[in-house]
Amino acid sequence: MSECNDRRAERNRRVVPCNGCRACCHDAVWLLERWGDVPAEYDHVIDGWGAPALRRREDGSCVYLGSGGCTIWSRAPFLCRRFDCRSFYLRLTQEQREAALRRSANAEIFAAARRLLGE
Repeated sequence: MSECNDRRAERNRRVVPCNGCRACCHDAVWLLERWGDVPAEYDHVIDGWGAPALRRREDGSCVYLGSGGCTIWSRAPFLCRRFDCRSFYLRLTQEQREAALRRSANAEIFAAARRLLGE
C-alpha cells in the first residue's frame, strides 16, 4: 500500500472496544479492490463466487490472527478496518439475527455486540 493509501486506511478505521474479543476474525473477509485492497498483498483464496478472500485456517480463523491479535493490523483489508459488530447486530431484524445465529462465527460476534451495547 502506498503512504497515501496507508493514511486513508487509518482515517477509515473504526474504533471498536474489542478488548481482545476477535470473534470477527473467524468469519470470511473479502478483499475489495475498489476500496484499496490489493489481493496480491495478502494470503488469499478465490471463493465460490470468484471473489478474493483472506485464507482461513481449518478452525475458521483468519491466517493473520496471531496469539496477540491481528498480525497485519497496520495493513488490514478494508472490511477488517470498517467492521463494527455493534452496527452489524443493530442493523439486522430479530428474524435475521436468528437466522445468522445458526453460524457459530455470528453467534460469537453477536455475543460481543450485545456485551459492548450493554444488552
